[in-house]
Amino acid sequence: MGRTNVIARITNRLAAKLSVLVAGASIVGCAALDPELATPIAPGQTIVLADVEPRDSDLAATDGSGWRGLPEYRIELIPAPPVHSSITLRQTERGDQVGQGLHFQATRSNGRVWFRLRWHDASEDRDGTLGHFPDAIALQFALQDSSRTSYLMGTPDAPVNIWHWKGSTDRAENLAAGGFGSLTRVTEQGVEAASAYRAGRGGEWIVVFSRAIESEGEFEASFANSVPVAFAVWQGSIGQRDGDKLVSPGWVELRIQGES
Repeated sequence: MGRTNVIARITNRLAAKLSVLVAGASIVGCAALDPELATPIAPGQTIVLADVEPRDSDLAATDGSGWRGLPEYRIELIPAPPVHSSITLRQTERGDQVGQGLHFQATRSNGRVWFRLRWHDASEDRDGTLGHFPDAIALQFALQDSSRTSYLMGTPDAPVNIWHWKGSTDRAENLAAGGFGSLTRVTEQGVEAASAYRAGRGGEWIVVFSRAIESEGEFEASFANSVPVAFAVWQGSIGQRDGDKLVSPGWVELRIQGES
């Protein structure tokens, strides 16, 4: 069976799972994060990346005043399809085939692009030593048209740019990938991140990413024009790491304000 058919079958299965979750199955953490206050968004839909005027200091903090009044969206994450038998074994042992809601905001300001993400997590997992696994989150950007790019870490001829944060280091890494097992740290590390964990209301993480709108690197997403984005979360408390994660099953298009 060709690679295209395999990806299509995986996408169809994930879409079916997503429809069940959205219909009212157990979405972990949605109640704690007030889903009624966020606009539901699904893969294939478009949001506008507006330009705003707050100072960087008003956006860089996880509770910065610059985020107030900006639209917030909610996308449902589901377990990523296993790419190795060890991941299948872990998922089977846990029996955790439910998804989770992720809330996010995005904007451009003062020559930078900003993303604020928050998700339910009952425990603050920062320990990355042997036998322990930190909480983590990633943004993934298609470097080509979304119709040509797999949201499952891209392919050799359609790579992706990934911004990754994990609790054990509390900093962002700027990465590129062209398929499973190809994750590479890029030369230019211009992505910045701030994080905070809130223990109340069942617990939640908040992470803010930012980077200059333009970057010179070969595998760097540009935010001068529209760009597709996808999301991933790792829950360290249940041993998630590497390809064992929760993902958005497809791309959301970020359209620049004023772009036709």
